Amino acid sequence: MDGIPPELALEVTSAVTDARESGYGLYKALRQIAKDKLSRMEIPSALHGLYLAFVNELINKVLRRRVAEPPEIVDKWEKYGLNRDYLIELGARIVEAYPAVTPESAKKVT
Repeated sequence: MDGIPPELALEVTSAVTDARESGYGLYKALRQIAKDKLSRMEIPSALHGLYLAFVNELINKVLRRRVAEPPEIVDKWEKYGLNRDYLIELGARIVEAYPAVTPESAKKVT
């Protein structure tokens, strides 16, 4: 039978699954840390989604891709009406937790 050898197909499938899980696991772990922090910060639950969107952007642009600095992301979300002090406090917690939850496969190669 012509085509892709089954061993290669299994290897590729496993690699793709591992890559997706490592990225998803990172976001999931940091989001849970953010949710825990938000619940202790006296932020109305109606605004939690906006703060979590800030966390997603912080993870993506600052921690993973390194194309922005935290103050840029804080400034952007402050313009949307979020509290600057809360953004800084939440961002600091995420940056602090990032190394502990990041698998080697999810770190950006420089």
